[in-house]
Amino acid sequence: MTARRIMGPENPEDTAHFLEEWANEGFVNIVGGCCGTTPDHIKHIAEHVKNIKPRQLPIVEEVL
Repeated sequence: MTARRIMGPENPEDTAHFLEEWANEGFVNIVGGCCGTTPDHIKHIAEHVKNIKPRQLPIVEEVL
């Protein structure tokens, strides 16, 4: 992914597709938008991730 792709405007379907992939891979637990995100983006994101379970957090041993 290039800087242009990250920074450039994306249509709602593209945004939802990327976030769905990342959620399926366990990279994210929370998805949303930022500057330039429209209600249509949020609608598509919600539709794409609504059936994906949150990733399981790893158990980290305490080291003293």
